[in-house]
Amino acid sequence: MASQAPQTWAVRNVNQRWISLLLAVGVIANLSGCATARYVERHADGGVVAIPENSNHWPTYYRQAALDLITQHVGPHYEILEEREVVVGQQTNNNQQVGPDFLAGITTTRELTEWRIAYRRAASPHYPPAPGNPQPRNSSPAAGPRPAANGTSPGSPHAVQPAGGVPVAPPGSAGVVPSVAPPPTGQTFGTGR
Repeated sequence: MASQAPQTWAVRNVNQRWISLLLAVGVIANLSGCATARYVERHADGGVVAIPENSNHWPTYYRQAALDLITQHVGPHYEILEEREVVVGQQTNNNQQVGPDFLAGITTTRELTEWRIAYRRAASPHYPPAPGNPQPRNSSPAAGPRPAANGTSPGSPHAVQPAGGVPVAPPGSAGVVPSVAPPPTGQTFGTGR
């Protein structure tokens, strides 16, 4: 029996090490959280990234993870359009206590939220401004206005038209480009019934 006592102690010591290791891994996994930054929307020049909360501290660094996703998508030159907390669901907890003479219960409901960051690629000398993101009126690109591919200036009558065949409104107009030209005066579409 004396020879089994040291062996039992060794087995117990190994088991305690494994239990301690598993507990440590569990605590670290719990602290780091399961969620991370993710894309909610993704377009050519922008999108929306969601994170569980707007925090940037150990162990999660959620905000940095979101900014890393944005940089991977549109590069280092971006602008944040909007940040806000969004309700994405509800969690209901029901706690009941049952005894021989009583029944007690408490139900709590809380909203599940996440932090969303809307972004787009910022205009830079290498990238033209995104559609719907004109440059301020009193500024021009660092290299000045660039001629179109055929050598004309963007506002000239010989400028290249966009791919729908609809001409771009000249500077100083209302800035609205119709999607379909209106019918000429006196002409109608359809049978008029």
